[in-house]
Parts: sequence; C-alpha cells; structure tokens
Amino acid sequence: MDKTHIFTDKIETKVDLIKCAAGMDSKIIDFLVETGSKGIVIEALGRGNVPPKMISGIKNAIEKEVIVVIVSRCFRGRVLDTYGYEGGGKMLKDMGAVFGDSLPGQKARIKLMLALGKTSDKLEIKRIFEGYNYKNTNYNKNYTNNIRYVLTYISKYDNIILKTKY
Repeated sequence: MDKTHIFTDKIETKVDLIKCAAGMDSKIIDFLVETGSKGIVIEALGRGNVPPKMISGIKNAIEKEVIVVIVSRCFRGRVLDTYGYEGGGKMLKDMGAVFGDSLPGQKARIKLMLALGKTSDKLEIKRIFEGYNYKNTNYNKNYTNNIRYVLTYISKYDNIILKTKY
C-alpha cells in the first residue's frame, strides 16, 4: 500500500473544483484565475480530456502560475496522456497540467490545498500528485512538532485521511 504524506502547517483555501461537460469553454477558468485562485482541479471527461474551447483558459492559468490538476469525472476513472487531439490528455500534460491519477475531484482538491499550503513549487506539487513513492526527506523532528495538518493518501483505496494535530 503506497502512501503520500504532506506535512504542512497551512492549508491554501483558494483552490477550486470544476466539473467538465461537453461544449464547455474557458470562461469559468478565466474568472477563477482573475479572482486569485491558486489551484484549479478539473474533473475532465473520460481519461482526462476536456472540450477544445477550455484549452485557452487552462493555458492562461498555467502561464499565470495557477496549478491545474486534471482528474476524471468517471466513477472509477484514471487520467492518462493517451489522446493527443486538442483537449486530449497528452496536450494537457504537455502544457504543464498535473495529473491526479484516479483521485476523485473532491479528494484531489483537498490534496492540492495541502500541497499548496506546503509549497508553491510546481515540480514538487507534480511529484506529490504523480509520484507514488514521493517521500518528504527534508523535514526533521523539530519541524514535525509544528505540524497541524497531515494528508495521508492511500493510492490502493483512493482514501484521504485529514489528521489534525493539536
């Protein structure tokens, strides 16, 4: 059973969740970027594909340093960079979107809130989401005394447990 732990003393609350549907455009994404969103989770179609009209908004968000995480809106879906057409997962991956594997949207949002509370480094956030064996090796026992929130992600069961340390 693989686990990812995110040790942080902050939760970034400016993280939004969008459910994708056929024919959508980028106006919701553009609005979220303009109003200060730090992260956007998109529940995409199938294996992680979006309508072509959403691409400009996703590209704009990524260019403005907003983390965009792609998950599937399917009940047991997993995102992959399989399709290379406009709006396909390969295009999103190449643009810099982060893939949330098989996490449902609401759990990916919580995970992104904690990841952004820990760091704004896109590469580290990408490792948190896409690297199953990601381990935080840069913390010490003094730091762990100040931890308020710990995220445990058990990939086998897609469970997230939010623990609060008092």
